[in-house]
Amino acid sequence: MFNKKGGLTFDDILKSSWKLLHDGARNFRSPFHHAGLSTIDNNIPQSRMVILREFSEIDRTLLCHCDVRGPKVSQIQKNPHTSWLFYDPKKWLQLRLTGTASLHADDDLADSQWKEVKLHHRVNYCTGTAPGSPTEKPVSGLPDFLLDKTSHLLDEPSIRTNFAVIVCRFDEMDWLLLKLTGHIRARFRWENDRTEASWLIP
Repeated sequence: MFNKKGGLTFDDILKSSWKLLHDGARNFRSPFHHAGLSTIDNNIPQSRMVILREFSEIDRTLLCHCDVRGPKVSQIQKNPHTSWLFYDPKKWLQLRLTGTASLHADDDLADSQWKEVKLHHRVNYCTGTAPGSPTEKPVSGLPDFLLDKTSHLLDEPSIRTNFAVIVCRFDEMDWLLLKLTGHIRARFRWENDRTEASWLIP
């Protein structure tokens, strides 16, 4: 991360951050593959873990999948402001990215993403009731037909209707490197095509 002269520049931070995020989207063993996604529900923050599916530094976008019936969908519809949290325990590095999210359920983006979802992962969209619905006992909510291992049924159009994509375009990144000799922190803000970077006290 530090350049050949032993220093650290804003460009160094951006390049290393983009590399980590790209790796997180491609490699399930990467610590950046899983991220905390926070939304707002009636002025109360709600956080959960999601899987980073795609990242673009050009568009400044992060992408994950979700069940269209889940509470985070309605939360984003009411308030699109979101925050993503990444942490690499080996590098002692934390990234926070904030911006606004959009939902995609019945468009080309959602269709193309659905084609990438493996059959054994499509089971996540097969529950008969919406995620977060109360139950009288601990159950998965999955229908009985899945117990027959008829995986071809996971291609049913009715399952596809439960699938959606969340795309977050971030306009701020908070970068924090933890060090025994003193932490280092930087913040980046984007407005249109302009990038503003500054060092912060951790």
